[in-house]
Amino acid sequence: MSLARLIGRVLLAAIGFLFACLAAGFVMMAAIGHPGLIADVPADTPLQPINQASAVILTSMITARMAFLPAMIAIVLGEILSARSVVAHLAAGMVVIVAGLSVPWPDPTTVPLDTPQAWTMTLAAGAVAGFVYWIIAGRGAGIAPRR
Repeated sequence: MSLARLIGRVLLAAIGFLFACLAAGFVMMAAIGHPGLIADVPADTPLQPINQASAVILTSMITARMAFLPAMIAIVLGEILSARSVVAHLAAGMVVIVAGLSVPWPDPTTVPLDTPQAWTMTLAAGAVAGFVYWIIAGRGAGIAPRR
């Protein structure tokens, strides 16, 4: 493997991780902001677009923080095993986000996974993150170039 390919793979992995976290944050905020789906948000509470955008960015940053270590393990394994399957990346995204949520938090009420809707939202966000990562970096995964 050439040095240029290695640098390119690392850059693609970093960009893919950032966009995957942004996509997961968007899915989570779309689910949380939907009245009655996850949170007790009254139906007549409109969120201003600037508040929605800042909430997506904040949720994405929290997702990146909690999923960093599991995601790096999944990314390295995917590169070593040359995993280019979309299904593998969808599954890895779901495993990564659940593993990230299993990290002990100082305040256990910040990430409640006590309802089926919360699990559904979490797994959906992980699947979307895995798909976004696959689009950006996963299709060309592998130490050796495609033949």
